[in-house]
Amino acid sequence: MIADWAATAMLVVFVVAFVAKARSARAFDDFAASLSQFGIGSITAQRLVAATVLSLEAVASVGLLLAHHPLVRFALPIALLAGFSAGVALGARAGRLSACHCFGTSTTLPTRPHLALNGSLAALGCLALFAGPAGSAGESVLGIGLGIITGILFVGSADLYTALSTASTAPGRGAVPEKVG
Repeated sequence: MIADWAATAMLVVFVVAFVAKARSARAFDDFAASLSQFGIGSITAQRLVAATVLSLEAVASVGLLLAHHPLVRFALPIALLAGFSAGVALGARAGRLSACHCFGTSTTLPTRPHLALNGSLAALGCLALFAGPAGSAGESVLGIGLGIITGILFVGSADLYTALSTASTAPGRGAVPEKVG
């Protein structure tokens, strides 16, 4: 069940990330430009790294879907999550991190929650490496269902964070609402 859960959650995250960045030239260009916050200065290098990330996300998705050996199935997604986490942490440490384009659009997820999410997903993948053989069909269905839910929560994490944040999104304390009409 754990392997199905991890594979499905990671598959949802990597497929959504790939499709979101590859859906249009603008989405790809925005992702590529966001790489400047990680110290990648030239436009050519940004586009090359962006294309490499998309390629690796596609390969990871195929491996999660088709591979049967746990190491083949989970090694690349875990490595990508570790690499993404390192980039986020280094960018934040250098004071360059402003917005993530993980899913093709800018999100405002702060560094710590971002690292926690990547780390949690990578940890789930690590657990799956040692989970042993798949159980019954019912356990597989449960794992896949949990994976879909987990993947959707990870993809929507920035929106969830914003919605549940204690920080005010109002224009200012004591602001008088505008009259309508």
